[in-house]
Amino acid sequence: MGRIPEQVVAEIRERADIVQFVGRYVTLRRSGSRYWGLCPFHGEKTASFQVNEDKQIFYCFGCGAGGDVFAFRMRQEGLDFPDAVRALGRELGIAIPEAGAGENQAAAAHRANDAACAFFRSELRGPNGGAARQYLAERGVTEDLVDRFQIGFAPAGWDGLVSHLRRASVPLADAEAAGLVARRQTGDGHYDRFRSRVVFPITDPSGQIAGFGGRAMGDDTPKYLNSPESPVYKKSRVLFGLAQALDAIRQSGRVIVVEGYFDLLALHRAGLHEAVAPCGTALTQTHAHRIRRYAEEVVLLFDGDAAGQAASERALPVLLAEGLRVRAAFLPLGDDPDTLLAKSGVAALRSCVDSAVPLLDHLIERALKDAAGHAWAAADAARSLAPYLRAIGDPVERAAYVRQLSSQLEIPPAALDEALRQGAGTAHAVSTPSPARAGATARGVEAAAGRAARELEPAVRGLVAALAAHADLAPLFDELDPAWVAPGPGRDLLLRLLDASRAHGRAGVATLLTADSEPLPEDQRSLLLQLSAEPGLDDPRAARRSVSDCIATLEIAALDRQKQQLDARLKSCTDVAQLDALTLEIQRIVTRKHELRKSQSHL
Repeated sequence: MGRIPEQVVAEIRERADIVQFVGRYVTLRRSGSRYWGLCPFHGEKTASFQVNEDKQIFYCFGCGAGGDVFAFRMRQEGLDFPDAVRALGRELGIAIPEAGAGENQAAAAHRANDAACAFFRSELRGPNGGAARQYLAERGVTEDLVDRFQIGFAPAGWDGLVSHLRRASVPLADAEAAGLVARRQTGDGHYDRFRSRVVFPITDPSGQIAGFGGRAMGDDTPKYLNSPESPVYKKSRVLFGLAQALDAIRQSGRVIVVEGYFDLLALHRAGLHEAVAPCGTALTQTHAHRIRRYAEEVVLLFDGDAAGQAASERALPVLLAEGLRVRAAFLPLGDDPDTLLAKSGVAALRSCVDSAVPLLDHLIERALKDAAGHAWAAADAARSLAPYLRAIGDPVERAAYVRQLSSQLEIPPAALDEALRQGAGTAHAVSTPSPARAGATARGVEAAAGRAARELEPAVRGLVAALAAHADLAPLFDELDPAWVAPGPGRDLLLRLLDASRAHGRAGVATLLTADSEPLPEDQRSLLLQLSAEPGLDDPRAARRSVSDCIATLEIAALDRQKQQLDARLKSCTDVAQLDALTLEIQRIVTRKHELRKSQSHL
């Protein structure tokens, strides 16, 4: 997709009230010019999460999370930057210009999907939907769940949706691209792809419809029919139920993965709202990466048969590679979540989920039973477990498992490490840093930024803090010669902030923090967030005095360096004319320093 125009991003940022938006998720209390609450991104009992209404940014002193309204939505809902901009734009009624063909196709597909969803929902409520309503009721699906998941019904005819889309002025070519209709073999028209099926909209994390899944109510095949790949529907990316699960995932700290739509609805009926389901595919690395945005723990709740266990084992290395902690809940043989709920009730299903065991530990235990008694069996067990150990991204966790397994198999840790290295080129080898390591890296960046803030030259720190608080002070910086500031992250940040303040006014800080085409280096971003969040310069008069004082301090330091160089030249100079010139220049420096110090004393 093409890049969203900067003026549109700026308009959305300006019109979006970050206090109002964050307040949907966090109870905020005003203190002075800022709002405070408990951080939604890590557990805490004392509020360290701050929202600055004037700058339209947020920052947590506890975990270091921070940014503008787009960054909050990205982190809170797991969206990419363009998706966060589009979601906010839709809420504010701001049209996003579609800059490229890919964006035109995506927008057209979304419009077609929205129209189709309205049709399917209307059909379920109408006279054609009686059998579908009865089918859903027999499966325990309540009206609340029907509304929450926008469940609908595709009637038996071949052109019900086609006719509706024509009436809604949706081009059938767009509907075809979205996978809603198919072209007749004769080439003279289209027919409905979904017929005689209960239909489930499949949405992205923001709730926008990407595609549909249809469940046959009788013996029609296939039993499940999903949308084909389209500009907005990629089965390797989407997870059914994710939008409805986000709040529960944040509260529980886990994601429950099930296999089908009715399995997921069964968990909702049992009060386990943190469930998601892949759509017609095994869990992919993209799924795992998306899940890791919201939680650190996954519970796999697959069927209790051999196929379900095999699916759990295939998913394990994919999830481990993203730094997730994976548990497995083993259903009774022959049951799925839906049938277990129907037979044994809510308590049985909740007990099954809550008793989930660490899956890798379970596989190790099973392998050890098979490995008893012979060296060959021990070697086979080690090789069978190696792909899972190799997938663990956190080196500390991997080393702990290696030590545990080597002890139980009575194999030296070095031999097991060698087995892991020998298989490093297999499919489950980790080629990118896991979120566990990424988290450690992020904490390292925050710590480095903290050190950088403390070690930053006080005058530079003061200038960044004052300008971040009051962009209208930018004209005062005309007195600053960038050469007076020592090269380094502080100088680079100051100059970037000055440019942004001159171009965007008080939105300059938020603009720099936007995950756009020219993001700040992470250390500078963290430094800017910390300095922007610190109190002390809310008074514009105090900030103005601070800028003048800091600029004078930097000029004095530059004059001192210049005088040292001139003094050194003076000592070795033998030319009378040059001696006079050097002396005059030194005197000029002394006079200028005196003027600067005098001006500082009057600030």
